[in-house]
Amino acid sequence: MPAQSVCDSVWLAKCQKPFMYAHASAGQNPELRTLFYRLARLFSLPLTAVFVFDGPNRPSIKRGKKVIKAQHWLTAGAMRLIGDFGFQWHLAPGEAEVELALMNQLGLIDAIMTDDGDAFAFGAETVIRNPSVKFDHDTVMVYTYSALASHPDVKLTRGGMLLMALLSGGDYPESNTDSSSEWTTRLRASHFTWTGLLRAGNRLMPLLRLFLHGWRNNLRWLLCSDPNGYLGRRHVALASTIPDTFPTVDILRAYVYPATSSPEALLDVGFCGAISFDLARLARTCEQYFTWGDNVTNLLKKFEKMVWPGVVLRLLMAECVITLERAHQLHEEVVASLLDSIKISQSRIKSGVSEFKLQVLPTPLIPTTLSELLGGFLGSNNQPADHVAAAVMSKYWIPSCVLAQARQPRSLAASSGTIISHSPLHSSVDGATNAGYTNYRQSGQRKTRRQ
Repeated sequence: MPAQSVCDSVWLAKCQKPFMYAHASAGQNPELRTLFYRLARLFSLPLTAVFVFDGPNRPSIKRGKKVIKAQHWLTAGAMRLIGDFGFQWHLAPGEAEVELALMNQLGLIDAIMTDDGDAFAFGAETVIRNPSVKFDHDTVMVYTYSALASHPDVKLTRGGMLLMALLSGGDYPESNTDSSSEWTTRLRASHFTWTGLLRAGNRLMPLLRLFLHGWRNNLRWLLCSDPNGYLGRRHVALASTIPDTFPTVDILRAYVYPATSSPEALLDVGFCGAISFDLARLARTCEQYFTWGDNVTNLLKKFEKMVWPGVVLRLLMAECVITLERAHQLHEEVVASLLDSIKISQSRIKSGVSEFKLQVLPTPLIPTTLSELLGGFLGSNNQPADHVAAAVMSKYWIPSCVLAQARQPRSLAASSGTIISHSPLHSSVDGATNAGYTNYRQSGQRKTRRQ
């Protein structure tokens, strides 16, 4: 199952930005409510996620602004929601994106979700740009270091990305360089001037200053003479703007020798293992944080639409991914009852992905969801049993590959006349001429019979 990691400082900023104005009319905890919707979206996808927060040793200046090193005021609530959904979170020693780049290099995560392109300068292998569900839907932009390095029109190596960040103004812009003019020229020139720049940051100070003196003169000479014609013309004026202090030693070291956890420590943590999602705890968190959480009917409607689709998906995934077997707090009877209620009603191809529309009777999830509420369903006329009795079939779209890879033999029948029979290594779809199939448990096996 793909494992991706999220730079949580970016997400917190995105959750906070829409409510900078008219916050009083936005309801209770609108920032955390937005985060809840984002997490629910991730929860409904077949992936695991690790959220990394900025730590106390991050640089004091970033993008020309002073960094307040105190913990973001949304962090505590965000960590609670992340844990309730069963995702992991991690506090980096320094910047989150630097820690993510190291995790990506070590193979602990498959991709980094962030809007910060500087992640490649820190050593990231794969970066996913944060999508806008409203405009991008299921489409995401994926960038890989291998593609950037091999593309004939780009050919950006680590050193080239480092020089690009130094010249064009990344997280730690140089105050004495013109970062707006002739950006593309600088980028193309970087192919010939980055050699040794990555290794230079680890040198002793006297040797580093001596290296940078020669490196800087070489850069000026290339801009002034363009000996191989790669730049198209000579850039004498541009060369004259490079100061004797470029690049600043502290900024260079911030890129090549940032504060991170040791590789051994990260490997010991065991990211992307099975962490239990907890429906009851998540419902209690929503009851405390959100206006709609105070009303059981509204809470169940929200969970039916936003949370339970992910529960069904992950329970099905647990059938074929051994590491997910314990990735929930649900009793075996609840799981069996929920999965036995599944019927397939429709199929489609969306964004190139084959999906099935499942009909699920969510009654087993209702008592578990409401079991730890502090006071939401008190009263003789508003008990969990009342909501169980009123429950109707829910419909969720699930990737067909999740059903096809079920580890234990299982049959899912459809009133539309389509049966999918599953085995550990094979799945087949056969047409059925007669409708009316139901699933039941007999002698420890799930079978299918005609009504």
